[in-house]
Amino acid sequence: MKPRAKPVRTTIIYGLLCGLIFVPLTFSLSPVLYWSKTFNLTIWIFLAGYSIILCRWREKGLSAIFFPLALLFAALLWGLPFSAFLFLSLGILSWIRSGICFEKPFFRMFVAELLVCLGGATLVAGFSPHSSLSLAMGIFLFALIQSLFFVVFAKAEKNAAEIQIDPFDAAIRKGTKIISNGIA
Repeated sequence: MKPRAKPVRTTIIYGLLCGLIFVPLTFSLSPVLYWSKTFNLTIWIFLAGYSIILCRWREKGLSAIFFPLALLFAALLWGLPFSAFLFLSLGILSWIRSGICFEKPFFRMFVAELLVCLGGATLVAGFSPHSSLSLAMGIFLFALIQSLFFVVFAKAEKNAAEIQIDPFDAAIRKGTKIISNGIA
């Protein structure tokens, strides 16, 4: 991950922006498409944007997310039911985040994605969004839950990085930092 990337903050802000533009975007697309396709297309757009952000954090090419997003777009055109499309979107999000952007052991990532994605979806479903405004709030709530992924795994990555650093290398880095800052 880029040293300046702040995934928790960015995920929350992106979720807030998606929640804010959900209603205007769906209303602008609804004269052209049926409601279910409008909603599915909006979710696809949000997921594509978030996937691009994930690729930029891990400095991956956009070609890495092309196939999963194309698969989800094909499902959108095919006309999957509302709930099936949302479930497939959760799978695609997990695939992109765990398999493409954050390459970790399969079982560990599977459990993490299961907890975060299905936990977030269950929480939003329990919220029972039935209007456009409550759906927008549900999208933001889902993004809040998704930011927990980075809270949990940022600590795990930091601990793994600390374990892998040799004490001699750590002393050299500390000495170099002291010399470059001029602080004793």
